[in-house]
Amino acid sequence: MFKITQRYLATGFIPPFVASVLFFVSFLLTFQLFKIIRIVIGRGVEFITVLELIGHIAISFLPFAIPVSGLFAASYIMSRLSEDSEIIAMRSFGIAKWRLYLPFLLLSLLIGVTIYALNQRIIPYSKREFKNSVIRLSSKGLVANIHPGKFFTDIPGITLFATKSTGIGKQMKDVFITVNQGGATKKTILARQGRLIKKEGSKSTQGSISLYLQDGNIVEQQGDELNITKILFQEYEFPISSSNYQTTSITKDSMRASDQLLRIIQQDDSKDGKGAVKTRLEYWSRVNTPFLTIIFIWLGFSLGIKRGRGRGRSTGPITFSLLVLYYLFFFLFISMARKGTMPATYAIFTPTLLLSFAAGWFYHKLDWPS
Repeated sequence: MFKITQRYLATGFIPPFVASVLFFVSFLLTFQLFKIIRIVIGRGVEFITVLELIGHIAISFLPFAIPVSGLFAASYIMSRLSEDSEIIAMRSFGIAKWRLYLPFLLLSLLIGVTIYALNQRIIPYSKREFKNSVIRLSSKGLVANIHPGKFFTDIPGITLFATKSTGIGKQMKDVFITVNQGGATKKTILARQGRLIKKEGSKSTQGSISLYLQDGNIVEQQGDELNITKILFQEYEFPISSSNYQTTSITKDSMRASDQLLRIIQQDDSKDGKGAVKTRLEYWSRVNTPFLTIIFIWLGFSLGIKRGRGRGRSTGPITFSLLVLYYLFFFLFISMARKGTMPATYAIFTPTLLLSFAAGWFYHKLDWPS
Protein backbone atom coordinates (compact mmCIF):
# COMPACT_ATOMS: atom_id res chain seq x y z
CA MET A 1 0.00 0.00 0.00
CA PHE A 2 1.34 3.41 -0.91
CA LYS A 3 2.49 5.67 1.84
CA ILE A 4 0.97 9.13 2.05
CA THR A 5 3.81 10.76 0.10
CA GLN A 6 3.65 8.18 -2.64
CA ARG A 7 -0.11 8.51 -2.97
CA TYR A 8 0.33 12.27 -3.03
CA LEU A 9 2.83 12.05 -5.89
CA ALA A 10 0.66 9.62 -7.84
CA THR A 11 -2.48 11.76 -7.57
CA GLY A 12 -0.45 14.86 -8.46
CA PHE A 13 0.83 13.24 -11.66
CA ILE A 14 -2.53 12.15 -13.07
CA PRO A 15 -4.23 15.56 -13.71
CA PRO A 16 -1.35 17.11 -15.73
CA PHE A 17 -0.90 13.82 -17.58
CA VAL A 18 -4.56 13.72 -18.64
CA ALA A 19 -4.46 17.42 -19.54
CA SER A 20 -1.32 16.87 -21.65
CA VAL A 21 -2.89 13.95 -23.50
CA LEU A 22 -5.97 16.03 -24.30
CA PHE A 23 -3.79 18.94 -25.42
CA PHE A 24 -1.59 16.90 -27.77
CA VAL A 25 -4.54 14.98 -29.20
CA SER A 26 -6.46 18.24 -29.78
CA PHE A 27 -3.40 19.83 -31.36
CA LEU A 28 -2.91 16.94 -33.77
CA LEU A 29 -6.64 16.80 -34.43
CA THR A 30 -6.68 20.33 -35.83
CA PHE A 31 -4.69 19.14 -38.85
CA GLN A 32 -7.42 16.61 -39.66
CA LEU A 33 -10.38 18.89 -38.99
CA PHE A 34 -9.97 20.58 -42.37
CA LYS A 35 -10.46 17.23 -44.09
CA ILE A 36 -13.47 16.43 -41.93
CA ILE A 37 -15.03 19.87 -42.49
CA ARG A 38 -14.55 19.57 -46.23
CA ILE A 39 -16.40 16.25 -46.20
CA VAL A 40 -19.17 17.47 -43.91
CA ILE A 41 -20.01 20.65 -45.86
CA GLY A 42 -22.52 19.92 -48.59
CA ARG A 43 -22.81 16.21 -47.92
CA GLY A 44 -25.53 16.11 -45.29
CA VAL A 45 -23.42 14.15 -42.81
CA GLU A 46 -25.13 13.52 -39.48
CA PHE A 47 -23.64 14.99 -36.33
CA ILE A 48 -23.15 11.55 -34.75
CA THR A 49 -21.09 10.51 -37.79
CA VAL A 50 -18.85 13.56 -37.35
CA LEU A 51 -18.32 12.63 -33.70
CA GLU A 52 -17.39 9.09 -34.73
CA LEU A 53 -14.82 10.42 -37.20
CA ILE A 54 -13.29 12.70 -34.58
CA GLY A 55 -13.27 9.87 -32.04
CA HIS A 56 -11.52 7.45 -34.39
CA ILE A 57 -8.82 9.89 -35.46
CA ALA A 58 -8.27 11.03 -31.84
CA ILE A 59 -7.68 7.44 -30.73
CA SER A 60 -5.12 6.96 -33.50
CA PHE A 61 -3.02 9.81 -32.04
CA LEU A 62 -2.65 8.16 -28.62
CA PRO A 63 0.64 6.27 -29.36
CA PHE A 64 2.35 9.63 -29.86
CA ALA A 65 0.46 11.71 -27.31
CA ILE A 66 0.77 9.37 -24.31
CA PRO A 67 4.59 9.02 -24.07
CA VAL A 68 5.18 12.74 -24.64
CA SER A 69 2.45 13.62 -22.13
CA GLY A 70 4.10 11.37 -19.54
CA LEU A 71 7.39 13.22 -20.00
CA PHE A 72 5.92 16.68 -19.54
CA ALA A 73 3.55 15.67 -16.74
CA ALA A 74 6.30 14.06 -14.65
CA SER A 75 8.65 16.99 -15.26
CA TYR A 76 5.93 19.49 -14.37
CA ILE A 77 4.80 17.88 -11.11
CA MET A 78 8.35 17.37 -9.81
CA SER A 79 9.36 20.89 -10.79
CA ARG A 80 6.36 22.36 -9.00
CA LEU A 81 7.02 20.31 -5.87
CA SER A 82 10.67 21.41 -5.93
CA GLU A 83 9.77 25.08 -6.22
CA ASP A 84 7.34 24.74 -3.28
CA SER A 85 10.09 23.04 -1.22
CA GLU A 86 7.94 19.92 -0.86
CA ILE A 87 10.73 17.76 -2.23
CA ILE A 88 13.10 19.22 0.38
CA ALA A 89 10.56 18.36 3.09
CA MET A 90 10.31 14.79 1.82
CA ARG A 91 14.09 14.50 1.69
CA SER A 92 14.36 15.79 5.26
CA PHE A 93 12.42 12.74 6.40
CA GLY A 94 15.10 10.53 4.83
CA ILE A 95 12.93 9.28 1.97
CA ALA A 96 15.11 7.67 -0.70
CA LYS A 97 14.69 8.92 -4.24
CA TRP A 98 13.67 5.49 -5.50
CA ARG A 99 10.71 5.57 -3.10
CA LEU A 100 9.58 8.85 -4.61
CA TYR A 101 10.07 7.43 -8.09
CA LEU A 102 8.15 4.23 -7.27
CA PRO A 103 4.62 5.66 -7.89
CA PHE A 104 5.80 7.08 -11.23
CA LEU A 105 7.26 3.70 -12.15
CA LEU A 106 4.05 1.85 -11.32
CA LEU A 107 1.92 4.39 -13.17
CA SER A 108 4.21 4.23 -16.20
CA LEU A 109 3.94 0.44 -16.22
CA LEU A 110 0.15 0.69 -16.07
CA ILE A 111 0.07 3.27 -18.86
CA GLY A 112 2.53 1.23 -20.94
CA VAL A 113 0.43 -1.93 -20.65
CA THR A 114 -2.68 0.05 -21.58
CA ILE A 115 -1.18 1.60 -24.71
CA TYR A 116 0.24 -1.78 -25.72
CA ALA A 117 -3.22 -3.33 -25.43
CA LEU A 118 -4.79 -0.50 -27.42
CA ASN A 119 -2.14 -0.91 -30.11
CA GLN A 120 -3.05 -4.55 -30.69
CA ARG A 121 -6.47 -3.98 -32.26
CA ILE A 122 -8.33 -0.86 -31.12
CA ILE A 123 -6.00 1.79 -32.55
CA PRO A 124 -5.55 -0.02 -35.91
CA TYR A 125 -9.34 -0.46 -36.04
CA SER A 126 -9.85 3.29 -35.47
CA LYS A 127 -7.38 4.16 -38.24
CA ARG A 128 -9.13 1.75 -40.59
CA GLU A 129 -12.60 3.04 -39.73
CA PHE A 130 -11.59 6.67 -40.18
CA LYS A 131 -10.10 6.10 -43.62
CA ASN A 132 -12.97 3.97 -44.88
CA SER A 133 -15.54 6.39 -43.48
CA VAL A 134 -13.85 9.24 -45.35
CA ILE A 135 -13.91 7.20 -48.57
CA ARG A 136 -17.55 6.24 -48.06
CA LEU A 137 -18.68 9.79 -47.28
CA SER A 138 -16.71 11.20 -50.20
CA SER A 139 -18.46 8.79 -52.52
CA LYS A 140 -21.81 9.64 -50.94
CA GLY A 141 -21.41 13.33 -51.74
CA LEU A 142 -19.98 12.82 -55.21
CA VAL A 143 -23.24 13.28 -57.12
CA ALA A 144 -24.14 16.47 -55.28
CA ASN A 145 -20.84 18.12 -56.23
CA ILE A 146 -21.28 17.93 -60.02
CA HIS A 147 -22.71 21.23 -61.28
CA PRO A 148 -23.31 22.52 -64.83
CA GLY A 149 -20.70 24.82 -66.28
CA LYS A 150 -18.12 24.00 -63.57
CA PHE A 151 -15.11 21.72 -63.60
CA PHE A 152 -15.38 18.78 -61.19
CA THR A 153 -11.96 17.64 -59.90
CA ASP A 154 -12.73 15.78 -56.64
CA ILE A 155 -11.60 12.46 -58.14
CA PRO A 156 -7.77 12.28 -58.43
CA GLY A 157 -6.63 12.20 -62.06
CA ILE A 158 -10.11 12.95 -63.52
CA THR A 159 -11.62 16.26 -64.63
CA LEU A 160 -15.32 16.37 -65.57
CA PHE A 161 -17.23 19.20 -67.25
CA ALA A 162 -20.77 19.46 -68.61
CA THR A 163 -22.43 22.52 -70.15
CA LYS A 164 -25.86 21.51 -68.81
CA SER A 165 -26.91 19.30 -65.93
CA THR A 166 -30.34 18.55 -64.51
CA GLY A 167 -31.37 16.44 -61.55
CA ILE A 168 -27.94 16.79 -59.85
CA GLY A 169 -26.02 15.12 -62.62
CA LYS A 170 -28.69 12.64 -63.68
CA GLN A 171 -28.83 14.16 -67.14
CA MET A 172 -25.92 16.06 -68.68
CA LYS A 173 -25.27 17.66 -72.04
CA ASP A 174 -21.96 18.17 -73.87
CA VAL A 175 -19.83 16.13 -71.49
CA PHE A 176 -16.04 16.59 -71.43
CA ILE A 177 -13.76 14.27 -69.42
CA THR A 178 -9.96 14.14 -69.14
CA VAL A 179 -8.16 11.23 -67.48
CA ASN A 180 -4.50 11.22 -66.48
CA GLN A 181 -3.38 7.71 -65.50
CA GLY A 182 -0.04 8.12 -63.71
CA GLY A 183 1.24 10.59 -66.30
CA ALA A 184 1.87 7.79 -68.82
CA THR A 185 -1.60 7.56 -70.39
CA LYS A 186 -3.86 10.49 -71.13
CA LYS A 187 -7.45 10.04 -72.20
CA THR A 188 -10.01 12.59 -73.38
CA ILE A 189 -13.69 11.70 -73.69
CA LEU A 190 -16.29 13.83 -75.47
CA ALA A 191 -19.97 12.93 -75.50
CA ARG A 192 -23.19 14.61 -76.60
CA GLN A 193 -24.99 13.58 -73.45
CA GLY A 194 -24.56 11.47 -70.34
CA ARG A 195 -26.09 10.54 -67.03
CA LEU A 196 -24.85 9.26 -63.71
CA ILE A 197 -25.58 5.71 -62.62
CA LYS A 198 -25.24 5.24 -58.88
CA LYS A 199 -25.31 1.72 -57.47
CA GLU A 200 -26.00 1.62 -53.76
CA GLY A 201 -23.60 -0.45 -51.69
CA SER A 202 -24.32 -2.74 -48.82
CA LYS A 203 -23.20 -2.21 -45.24
CA SER A 204 -19.79 -3.65 -46.11
CA THR A 205 -19.28 -1.77 -49.41
CA GLN A 206 -19.37 1.87 -50.40
CA GLY A 207 -21.30 1.54 -53.68
CA SER A 208 -20.21 2.75 -57.10
CA ILE A 209 -20.86 5.58 -59.52
CA SER A 210 -20.51 5.34 -63.29
CA LEU A 211 -21.17 7.78 -66.10
CA TYR A 212 -23.31 6.47 -68.96
CA LEU A 213 -22.30 8.36 -72.13
CA GLN A 214 -23.90 8.52 -75.58
CA ASP A 215 -22.72 9.65 -79.01
CA GLY A 216 -19.11 10.56 -78.47
CA ASN A 217 -15.47 9.66 -78.96
CA ILE A 218 -12.41 8.70 -76.92
CA VAL A 219 -8.95 10.06 -77.72
CA GLU A 220 -6.17 8.20 -75.91
CA GLN A 221 -2.49 9.18 -75.88
CA GLN A 222 0.10 6.70 -74.58
CA GLY A 223 3.67 7.60 -73.60
CA ASP A 224 5.54 10.75 -74.47
CA GLU A 225 5.38 10.19 -78.24
CA LEU A 226 2.42 11.03 -80.43
CA ASN A 227 0.85 7.58 -80.18
CA ILE A 228 -2.83 8.53 -80.36
CA THR A 229 -5.86 6.27 -80.64
CA LYS A 230 -9.37 7.55 -81.39
CA ILE A 231 -12.49 5.51 -80.76
CA LEU A 232 -16.05 6.47 -81.70
CA PHE A 233 -18.91 5.13 -79.60
CA GLN A 234 -22.66 5.30 -79.37
CA GLU A 235 -22.84 4.05 -75.79
CA TYR A 236 -20.07 3.91 -73.19
CA GLU A 237 -20.07 3.40 -69.42
CA PHE A 238 -17.22 5.19 -67.71
CA PRO A 239 -16.53 4.33 -64.00
CA ILE A 240 -15.79 7.60 -62.23
CA SER A 241 -16.04 6.20 -58.69
CA SER A 242 -15.55 2.53 -58.29
CA SER A 243 -16.48 0.74 -55.21
CA ASN A 244 -15.96 -2.75 -54.10
CA TYR A 245 -13.95 -1.29 -51.26
CA GLN A 246 -14.75 -3.31 -48.22
CA THR A 247 -15.09 -1.18 -45.10
CA THR A 248 -13.04 -3.81 -43.31
CA SER A 249 -10.33 -3.87 -45.99
CA ILE A 250 -6.76 -3.11 -44.98
CA THR A 251 -4.51 -1.08 -47.21
CA LYS A 252 -1.75 -0.05 -44.77
CA ASP A 253 0.21 -1.82 -42.09
CA SER A 254 -0.88 0.79 -39.54
CA MET A 255 -4.45 -0.48 -40.00
CA ARG A 256 -3.63 -4.12 -39.38
CA ALA A 257 -3.97 -5.85 -36.02
CA SER A 258 -0.68 -6.84 -34.43
CA ASP A 259 -1.27 -10.56 -34.92
CA GLN A 260 -1.74 -9.92 -38.66
CA LEU A 261 1.53 -8.01 -38.79
CA LEU A 262 3.28 -10.85 -36.99
CA ARG A 263 1.96 -13.42 -39.48
CA ILE A 264 3.28 -11.33 -42.38
CA ILE A 265 6.68 -11.09 -40.70
CA GLN A 266 6.77 -14.84 -40.05
CA GLN A 267 5.89 -15.56 -43.68
CA ASP A 268 8.69 -13.25 -44.79
CA ASP A 269 11.14 -14.94 -42.39
CA SER A 270 10.30 -18.29 -43.96
CA LYS A 271 11.55 -16.89 -47.28
CA ASP A 272 14.56 -14.60 -47.15
CA GLY A 273 13.64 -12.35 -44.21
CA LYS A 274 14.59 -9.21 -46.12
CA GLY A 275 11.14 -8.00 -47.17
CA ALA A 276 8.16 -6.53 -45.34
CA VAL A 277 10.27 -3.67 -43.97
CA LYS A 278 7.30 -1.38 -43.36
CA THR A 279 5.45 -4.20 -41.62
CA ARG A 280 8.40 -4.84 -39.32
CA LEU A 281 8.72 -1.14 -38.52
CA GLU A 282 5.04 -0.90 -37.65
CA TYR A 283 5.07 -4.02 -35.49
CA TRP A 284 8.20 -3.15 -33.50
CA SER A 285 7.06 0.44 -33.13
CA ARG A 286 4.01 -0.85 -31.26
CA VAL A 287 6.25 -2.96 -29.05
CA ASN A 288 8.50 0.03 -28.44
CA THR A 289 5.75 2.46 -27.37
CA PRO A 290 5.25 1.02 -23.82
CA PHE A 291 9.02 1.11 -23.16
CA LEU A 292 9.19 4.64 -24.51
CA THR A 293 6.39 5.68 -22.14
CA ILE A 294 8.26 4.27 -19.12
CA ILE A 295 11.53 5.95 -20.11
CA PHE A 296 9.90 9.31 -20.82
CA ILE A 297 8.26 9.37 -17.39
CA TRP A 298 11.57 8.33 -15.80
CA LEU A 299 13.33 11.15 -17.64
CA GLY A 300 10.66 13.66 -16.65
CA PHE A 301 10.98 12.65 -12.99
CA SER A 302 14.78 13.05 -13.08
CA LEU A 303 14.77 16.39 -14.87
CA GLY A 304 11.90 17.86 -12.89
CA ILE A 305 13.63 17.88 -9.49
CA LYS A 306 15.47 21.14 -8.80
CA ARG A 307 18.13 21.90 -6.25
CA GLY A 308 16.17 23.69 -3.62
CA ARG A 309 13.54 26.41 -3.69
CA GLY A 310 13.92 28.70 -6.66
CA ARG A 311 17.53 27.66 -7.28
CA GLY A 312 19.04 26.17 -10.37
CA ARG A 313 18.21 26.72 -14.01
CA SER A 314 14.99 25.44 -15.54
CA THR A 315 15.30 22.00 -17.08
CA GLY A 316 12.60 22.78 -19.65
CA PRO A 317 15.07 23.45 -22.50
CA ILE A 318 16.92 20.21 -21.69
CA THR A 319 13.66 18.26 -21.72
CA PHE A 320 12.61 19.76 -25.04
CA SER A 321 16.06 19.23 -26.57
CA LEU A 322 16.13 15.56 -25.61
CA LEU A 323 12.63 15.12 -27.04
CA VAL A 324 13.67 16.68 -30.34
CA LEU A 325 16.90 14.65 -30.48
CA TYR A 326 15.01 11.43 -29.84
CA TYR A 327 12.62 11.97 -32.74
CA LEU A 328 15.43 13.19 -35.02
CA PHE A 329 17.31 9.94 -34.45
CA PHE A 330 14.09 7.96 -34.65
CA PHE A 331 13.06 9.27 -38.08
CA LEU A 332 16.65 9.14 -39.34
CA PHE A 333 16.95 5.45 -38.44
CA ILE A 334 13.47 4.75 -39.84
CA SER A 335 14.61 6.24 -43.15
CA MET A 336 17.73 4.07 -43.09
CA ALA A 337 15.68 0.96 -42.36
CA ARG A 338 13.38 1.64 -45.30
CA LYS A 339 16.44 1.92 -47.54
CA GLY A 340 17.68 -1.43 -46.25
CA THR A 341 20.80 -0.08 -44.53
CA MET A 342 19.61 -0.86 -40.98
CA PRO A 343 17.47 -3.65 -39.49
CA ALA A 344 14.00 -2.56 -38.40
CA THR A 345 14.56 -3.58 -34.78
CA TYR A 346 17.73 -1.49 -34.55
CA ALA A 347 15.97 1.50 -36.11
CA ILE A 348 13.13 1.35 -33.59
CA PHE A 349 14.95 0.47 -30.38
CA THR A 350 18.31 2.29 -30.75
CA PRO A 351 16.87 5.79 -30.07
CA THR A 352 14.93 4.38 -27.11
CA LEU A 353 18.06 2.75 -25.72
CA LEU A 354 20.02 6.01 -26.05
CA LEU A 355 17.22 7.86 -24.30
CA SER A 356 17.25 5.33 -21.46
CA PHE A 357 20.97 6.02 -20.93
CA ALA A 358 20.20 9.74 -20.73
CA ALA A 359 17.38 9.13 -18.25
CA GLY A 360 19.61 6.92 -16.11
CA TRP A 361 22.39 9.51 -16.11
CA PHE A 362 20.09 12.34 -15.00
CA TYR A 363 18.54 10.08 -12.35
CA HIS A 364 22.01 9.20 -11.05
CA LYS A 365 23.03 12.88 -10.98
CA LEU A 366 20.18 13.88 -8.68
CA ASP A 367 21.55 15.68 -5.63
CA TRP A 368 20.35 13.29 -2.92
CA PRO A 369 21.78 12.70 0.55
CA SER A 370 22.06 9.15 1.73
